[in-house]
Amino acid sequence: MAANVPSASSAPVAQSGILPLFWDLASADEAVRLAAAAKLIQAVVADAGVGKVDASPCTTEDEFFARCPPVTAYTVKRLIRGLPSSREGARQGFTVALTEVRVPVCSAWQGAGATRSLLIETPTKPDAGSLHAQLLASLPFATVAAVRPVLFELTESSSGMKGADERDMFFGRLFGIAALVRSGVVARPATTEADYDALIGALHKLRDRKAYLRELATEVLIDVVAALGQRASAPAAAAPRSKKGKAAAAAAAAAPAMDVATAVCERLLATVGALPDSPEKLATVLAVQQAFPVSTHTARDLALWL
Repeated sequence: MAANVPSASSAPVAQSGILPLFWDLASADEAVRLAAAAKLIQAVVADAGVGKVDASPCTTEDEFFARCPPVTAYTVKRLIRGLPSSREGARQGFTVALTEVRVPVCSAWQGAGATRSLLIETPTKPDAGSLHAQLLASLPFATVAAVRPVLFELTESSSGMKGADERDMFFGRLFGIAALVRSGVVARPATTEADYDALIGALHKLRDRKAYLRELATEVLIDVVAALGQRASAPAAAAPRSKKGKAAAAAAAAAPAMDVATAVCERLLATVGALPDSPEKLATVLAVQQAFPVSTHTARDLALWL
């Protein structure tokens, strides 16, 4: 477990006024959950202050929590711990807080490269001057390598668990992976092949473990494929066509990203291709086809599975 994560009784957390918001995040009322999520992220943004943020990617869980201000560190850990909760709308509310709400983002985090694009949209209307933001995406130093260990630790199931408790852990892990993907963290350049393989492997296990997880796990897996396509295509799309030198440099920089994405998707296709025919298998293969250009090796190999 990460060291030096503030407790609920620590002065910064207690004085921030965020503790009652976690109860509202578990409300069965969607409007209450979304309002609590917005207030929570606003508190986290205020916690960032106006100082310079080190946006370099974290490589470990300890480094990530050490880099977070006190209220942010507590909030991230508390939200992840709450993902397996079966209380009313806890999973939905905690996932929304991790992935997306509409709040103002402080200038310090914007300058550090906070992500503005989203893969999910909430039904709330933005206030004047606000923009799309989310907790994980607004932490430019967040990486899969830093967040995944605490997520997997707090959602680990065991053979001695009761059926209901085991189910809660399954859903908690699934919602946590979805938060990593839909916040945009998975698509960041710091995500390695090993990171992708760990997330995809966890989704395969969830899909195969219980029938009621199959559709949801496949949905999140499709989001991972979309993130791979986004990562592979974004650098190349940014290459200026009018300046051959810069375009060549951008293409060279894009090559490793494409190599990682292609390698991961080829392994994914090999695994999915060995499964019995099913709607989930077809959906996954079609997602790869949609995410990657026809000219790539991965796209050409799709004929083997279609």
